[in-house]
Amino acid sequence: MNFRSVLKYRSEIMAIATLWIMGGHCLSFCSDQWTFLNYFRPVLAYGYGGVEIFLFLSGIGIALSLSKSPTFMNFIFRRVSRILPAYWIILTFFYLLINGSFKDYFGEFLTLSYWHPLIIGTTGGGNVTFWYISAAFAFYLLSVPLFPILKKYPRTITSLILLIDISLFYLGIIYCQDTLGRIHLFLARIPIYFSGLQVGSKITDIRFNTFTICLISLLAYLILGIGSMVLGGRVITSYGLNFVLLYFIAPGLIIALASLFRRMEQRKIGTYLNSSLRYIGKHSLELYLTHIMLIDLMLRYNTKISFLFFFVASVATAVALKKLASYFLILIKLFSNAL
Repeated sequence: MNFRSVLKYRSEIMAIATLWIMGGHCLSFCSDQWTFLNYFRPVLAYGYGGVEIFLFLSGIGIALSLSKSPTFMNFIFRRVSRILPAYWIILTFFYLLINGSFKDYFGEFLTLSYWHPLIIGTTGGGNVTFWYISAAFAFYLLSVPLFPILKKYPRTITSLILLIDISLFYLGIIYCQDTLGRIHLFLARIPIYFSGLQVGSKITDIRFNTFTICLISLLAYLILGIGSMVLGGRVITSYGLNFVLLYFIAPGLIIALASLFRRMEQRKIGTYLNSSLRYIGKHSLELYLTHIMLIDLMLRYNTKISFLFFFVASVATAVALKKLASYFLILIKLFSNAL
């Protein structure tokens, strides 16, 4: 099996990642009203590991895109058109509903608000509910100059990136959490994103043993789970060990899921399930944005709703958001052509 065959099930895998993130957020912020989620704590406690899956697959996709040698503007426009229209729409609705300040809204609109504490060295800045968008866009920008170097000197550049990032990450998480907000969430994901970028640059050459990779992933997850039970989840997260282990969990989990979906295709019920997950996966960005907004609004206004209503509302809003974003993108293209 190779990663090109894994990409055949990219949408299904993205669906699982999105649902994992949703479950993790629901457990973290709403387990008091959705108590049944506690039964799934071993799986959902580290649901933010879905971000690792997002970024690893994104790294592969970006590498494949950059391998075609697009112009800088063409590359950026494709990234902007995929992410920002949906983000701008949900961000506008969110700030209207919370009656937020225009200053914070504008900072997030430009995806700069997340970086505000880093730039000025203090806490503050806009709401960081949608931090992932700012981080993802930064990864895309960094990929343009780094990809040609990474392709030419894969081992040297990968080792250098890992060394610098580990240093920055542990400085950030141990010494700067009080002053740099959530910047460690970005730093922690640098290795997994650039690992995906490297895999994408060598996608036709890389071969792997499915059993070995999946075994490493399983062992890492067992260490994470047992370590959390023995030492306590706060000890694990305080030193960033959760992100280190999630780095080893994500690739194996992606491969295991791809293998599972390939087997499911051979059964009729599996085909239906794959189709359902594929549909969710194609709305993964929108579902990520809508469920985050709904949870934030529930917490702000102390609102209690059923989990089923929350899930249906998140999915329905995501579908509508994707449709709106497509219309918004058409308007942008018409405007740019008029200029």
